Amino acid sequence: MKESDAKAKLEAEGYKIRKFKVDGNCYEIYGHDKDGKKVEIYYDTKTLAVVKSESNKPVKVWDAWVRPTHWIVAAIVLWNLFGPTDATHRVLEYIAAGLVVARVAWGFIGSRHARFAAWFPTTAHLREYVRSLVAGKPLHHMSHNPLGGLMAVALWLLILALSVSGWIMRLNAFWGEDWPQDVHTALSVAIEVCVCVHVAAAVLMSVWTRENLIRAIITGYKRDRKSID
Repeated sequence: MKESDAKAKLEAEGYKIRKFKVDGNCYEIYGHDKDGKKVEIYYDTKTLAVVKSESNKPVKVWDAWVRPTHWIVAAIVLWNLFGPTDATHRVLEYIAAGLVVARVAWGFIGSRHARFAAWFPTTAHLREYVRSLVAGKPLHHMSHNPLGGLMAVALWLLILALSVSGWIMRLNAFWGEDWPQDVHTALSVAIEVCVCVHVAAAVLMSVWTRENLIRAIITGYKRDRKSID
């Protein structure tokens, strides 16, 4: 179907089109539907069938346990990385580890999007997602995307490892040994790098996908996006 005919047909159906463009084999429109709601819809160029539809309808993704756990652990990690190494440092380290264990448990019994079943980064999911990034069209995920899920798992493991190595450093059996301190330091550097990558990726993907991921983990809501087969 010609662009002019497609645009005329959509306008006849009540859409007020702000932007109309061709994206591969799809017509992509931005505008408002007949009810005045903002929409972003992709249509097949031949049949004008809906390929994908996105709206501004908010969907609750991150529950009241996931959000505070995320920010409390983040605050503890930052404090322990750059704050003094004292008794408070050790206590906070154990608190962070405890919250990670609780979050892992929540991954089995928690709300829909918090569960591992919704986002665990399997090899197949990672490959599919990486291919979509290379193609310039990242797949949308209401929960963590596969790379984000992989980073979450890595950060949790590092937090637990830091807690264990910090505990080992206090044991009399290892008094005077250098390796527990060396391991703890290496883990600290690793988590610092991961935190930087995590924050940079969140900002980059927020801009690329027009989905504010940082705001989502504060409010708990993400924009509804539905793919239609």
